[in-house]
Amino acid sequence: MEDKFIKYANEVLDKCEKLTSRMEITTKNNLKKFDQAIKLAKEYLNVDKDNVYVLLQLGFAYKQIGDYENAIEVYDYILSIDSYNPEARLDLFDIYMEIEQYDVAAPILDEIFTSPMYETILKENRAKYEEARETINKYLEAQKLKINA
Repeated sequence: MEDKFIKYANEVLDKCEKLTSRMEITTKNNLKKFDQAIKLAKEYLNVDKDNVYVLLQLGFAYKQIGDYENAIEVYDYILSIDSYNPEARLDLFDIYMEIEQYDVAAPILDEIFTSPMYETILKENRAKYEEARETINKYLEAQKLKINA
């Protein structure tokens, strides 16, 4: 009985992996794939709720369909299990920038620039993070002006 269950869980995981390939581009046609991936990931997590890999797939699928609230919840949960998970932290950063919550994105960006863990990612995407830093600094400066006014 247990072997049958493990085989089923692995089949669900394989399907989820295929559906949330990070190379996918979100289009209307892909939204169904992400919805299906969400369903499969949740099904798998009923068995293994702390599987970080599946949680990352779930968070990514939510992010791709624009369900930022659920994506943030999933990524926060991942970080409660694995506080140094760079993939979850970077996806959170992207979401907070997308929804213009710069005050929440700022500490993550500081970590990206100062932590050796992000060194390779920073080298590959320096322009993106420099632009984000500029956006955050403009936001924070505007907030200071509001407070001082």
